[in-house]
Amino acid sequence: MEKAKKLISALLLVCMVAFPFGGCSSAESGSTSQSTSSAGESASAAAGSTGSASYGQKKVAFIATDMSLTYASWLSSSLKTLNSKYPNITIDYFDGKASTGTQLQIMETCVTKGYDYIILHPQDPDAEADTVKDIIDNGTPVMMINQSDGGVKEASNVNCDPVAYGEMIAKVANDMLPAGKKSTYNVVVLLGPSGNSHSIGRRKGYENVLFSKRKDIKILGEQICDWDKSKGMEKMEDWLQTYKDIDAVISMNDGMALGALEAAKDAGRDKEMFFFGVDGLADSIISMKQGGLTATVQQSAYTQASQGMEIIDKVFKGEEKFEKVNTDPVLITKDNMDKFYQYYQSIGLIK
Repeated sequence: MEKAKKLISALLLVCMVAFPFGGCSSAESGSTSQSTSSAGESASAAAGSTGSASYGQKKVAFIATDMSLTYASWLSSSLKTLNSKYPNITIDYFDGKASTGTQLQIMETCVTKGYDYIILHPQDPDAEADTVKDIIDNGTPVMMINQSDGGVKEASNVNCDPVAYGEMIAKVANDMLPAGKKSTYNVVVLLGPSGNSHSIGRRKGYENVLFSKRKDIKILGEQICDWDKSKGMEKMEDWLQTYKDIDAVISMNDGMALGALEAAKDAGRDKEMFFFGVDGLADSIISMKQGGLTATVQQSAYTQASQGMEIIDKVFKGEEKFEKVNTDPVLITKDNMDKFYQYYQSIGLIK
């Protein structure tokens, strides 16, 4: 068997293991379900072996959006940790390099090389849907993880409802920008990649709760920054030059929010505004403890990876052909940040 190239940045997230505050649930084949796990369930799930004696050795390909992004690396690291529970499964890791075309090429190569299952962390689910369906129709099962299934009924899907995530953090923003206190609140908005279902969904959540409800909220600018911290910082530098009054930075992920925060700090203006993100990563909690990031919503890559491996095991055992599940959002603010901070300390991500 030709070994696939290992492109994981091990030094970045080698310690990223089970996150006990995320939520997940099992679902019947083809259905969607949600629930919230209690603290410790994910950690205990990492121990022991699932026992896959009912099937022989299987090759699985994981194709990430972009391994340079923290969340994709966390997802990869989580799969590596979980893989020890499934001794009959070998996972090879591929980097899509933030390119839909690259991901499509990798999928086709994986089919040619006889992989038994493909886990796709899609750059653009809708653009990749036809290829995914063709691969499934030709006998190779596919899971789309941490994004929508692109409408492919037969694809397994481990995801979250990005609209719900957006609505949860938008409610915090609504409270932090109280109606009637100012005639106009000026906000700037940082978006993920074009066509990305999570960015689109989170933006819709803000629209539902905040933008369409509050006529005193003025969007000064919106910019696609591809989940990238440096791009978020660069755009915020431009906005700080252009606008003298910014009340809040509304970002579709933590990385871009932290980049914007850094730019505001450099300009001596970070205390003038709020910063809202999504992901709940260690750097975000550190920033929150230091009075930087205002709030975030956590989606656990470990929880999604764990749920994904359970589905793959069932498919290999012949118990089902596909399954679709959603994980629940967990709000992190200054009121509950300490338990997240302590957890990250316990696994070595915060020194």
